[in-house]
Amino acid sequence: MDAERPAAPASDRPAAPGPLRRLRARAASWRVPVALRMAAVVAAVTSAAMALLAAVVVQGQQRVLEAQTARLGGALAAQLALAAREPLLAGDVLALEVLAAGSGARAPVLGAAIYGPDGRRLAGRGEDPFLAGGAPAPAPAAAPPSFRWRTPAGDAATVFVAPVRHRDLLAGHAVVTLSRAPLERAVGDAVRTVLAAVAIVLALALAASLVAGRRLSAPILRLLDASRALGEGRRPERLPERRNDELGSLMAAFNEMADGLIRKRQVEEVFSRFVSPSVAREILGRVDRVELGGRRVVASVLFADIVDFTGLAESLPPESVAALLNEYLALAPRAAAAFGGTVDKFIGDCAMVVFGVPEPDPDHAFHAVAAGVLFLRLVEARSRARAARGEPTVRFRVAVNTGPMLAGTLGSRERMEYTVVGDTVNLAARLSGVGEPGAIVLSEETWSEPGVRARVRAIRGRPIRVRGKRRPVATYTVTGLRPEGEALLAEARRALRPEAE
Repeated sequence: MDAERPAAPASDRPAAPGPLRRLRARAASWRVPVALRMAAVVAAVTSAAMALLAAVVVQGQQRVLEAQTARLGGALAAQLALAAREPLLAGDVLALEVLAAGSGARAPVLGAAIYGPDGRRLAGRGEDPFLAGGAPAPAPAAAPPSFRWRTPAGDAATVFVAPVRHRDLLAGHAVVTLSRAPLERAVGDAVRTVLAAVAIVLALALAASLVAGRRLSAPILRLLDASRALGEGRRPERLPERRNDELGSLMAAFNEMADGLIRKRQVEEVFSRFVSPSVAREILGRVDRVELGGRRVVASVLFADIVDFTGLAESLPPESVAALLNEYLALAPRAAAAFGGTVDKFIGDCAMVVFGVPEPDPDHAFHAVAAGVLFLRLVEARSRARAARGEPTVRFRVAVNTGPMLAGTLGSRERMEYTVVGDTVNLAARLSGVGEPGAIVLSEETWSEPGVRARVRAIRGRPIRVRGKRRPVATYTVTGLRPEGEALLAEARRALRPEAE
């Protein structure tokens, strides 16, 4: 609240503003709630109220008409039963025929019939549900006092059954069938009348809420378009914040949120270039509780090492070496991603790829081998293209090992790295140096996996001695994939982007 100022002399005091100017100034300082602009709610409430009222009115009238029909049909059936009592006891079939003909000739009666105590029809005229289509039906004694029925012609009807009694003796049954057409016409007229009234009220309510609805929907639509653009990864246009109501505050908050999301997405995109997307998602998903340590897992690790890289590096300038490395090593993430693998790191001229972490994969051993085969085929295709241009090419040795390892965040609190460590990883790294150029060497643990044996062809290699191992290590060299493995590889290769080739 502003501090009060001393009153100015009468001669220096400005002229008092008019009532309209004061009202405008006060209105400009008010915050108009969004609730006051929800005039469209009136139309919705009116619609619901009118619909409820219409349902109540129509159902009430239908119940009244049903009750009238029931009273009429019950009275006609009882009257026929009373009139047929003496002819039934006397066995006067002609009198029964006259009664049935007289009862069935009056609208809205569709038919009348009289049945004996044994369920046999003695007289009748018009529609009879117990003889519909000429086929005998159960005796009327088993029927309820009234029930709905459709004639063979498809007309709706209500059937009334009244017993014919003389003292304690059941002499038979009287059956009267009434058409429901008058009732349905009356209900239809009531529905049309109520709907017309509802339509008029709705038209008035919609017309009244149209202006307010347009003013309210315009900023909401802009907010929706901005949200959609943000969800699609595009930077939305900045929303105006000049509104002096809740929508203005919402737009300001949305602008701040959009700026924060854009910055977060940029950080994630840059971060995913330094680590694999799956690792980036795991780390960013627990950014508030990133700690050193890991978990013991059983997974597969693949090493791809360039053959004679030292000699190649000596013969080329550093820029050419870097370009060559980037071109070939870029194939590793694509081959790995085709089979759910994660590039752990690039170590000079070597790529290290893990399968089964951080996302579990029960078939990680085969996927590692298949990714190795795909990687070598991509390397061959890239080398043919480079050779056709007269550029130097390289060859790779690939090794795969399967077993227990520790996966997690290692390093120090100042510098962390998500990786896998263990004897399984060390053995895979050493196996990558024993194979022939362009070959894939598997360990005994990888080859013994059922998913590998069923889809991979390999020959047993000579055992090799590895530093730190007491016994020689058995190795296997991949010679190809079996038909099932080739089918999976072809499907994965078709899914690669064209530039991966």
